Parts: sequence; structure tokens; C-alpha cells
Amino acid sequence: MACGLPLRPSSSKQRPNLSGYSYTSVKCSIHRAYYLSSVATTAALWNTMVRGHWSIENRLHWPKDVVLNEDETYGRDPNALLIASVFRSMTINVLRLNGFNSVSSALRELANQVEQIFRFLQ
Repeated sequence: MACGLPLRPSSSKQRPNLSGYSYTSVKCSIHRAYYLSSVATTAALWNTMVRGHWSIENRLHWPKDVVLNEDETYGRDPNALLIASVFRSMTINVLRLNGFNSVSSALRELANQVEQIFRFLQ
């Protein structure tokens, strides 16, 4: 146990709904999020919706921001910025459709493989 919490819940029913636990060798931190909505639903369905939201954040927005440096993009033309963002999303989707789970490892593996990249686009 760390911070008075089990390291891994023994079953999915024991997982806290809206809390995340982070453990390091030195300290423990607890992240708790609160959500407000007018949707009348069960706790289980609400948990599924929240996890679905974070799934999108972790699989699309984070790679665009961190791996493809979207936050560092600047320009004057909003249409050009939108088009660049769409191309980043398309890049992630093409990589995932071709079996890559990690965008950064895909970029490393395909760095000098121009023929393979063109085959992906056919």
C-alpha cells in the first residue's frame, strides 16, 4: 500500500470512479476530478462517458500537442492553422490504421522510409 491506497485494485469494481492515482518511488499523489452536468444517468454510465472523453484526449489531442508540436504552431491565417491541424489528425489516423499504436515510435521507424509512407497513402 502507498498513501493508504492499494497499488492495484484487485477488480474493476474496486476502482474509484473519478480518481486517478500516481505512484513514484518517492511520493504518491492523488488526482480527483469533479464533473457537473444536467444529464441524469447512472454512475456506471457517467464513468464510461468520462473515460471515453479522456480516451480521446490521450489518443488524439496529446499526440498532436506533444509529439507533433501543435501548440508550437503559429501563423496569421486561421485557415492555414486549421488545415495543418487536419493534416496532423490525418497523419495520426493513417499511422494507427497501419498498425502503429505509438505516434512517436512510428515517426522514428518511418523517418527515412519514403516508399513505405507512400504505400500507406495508396
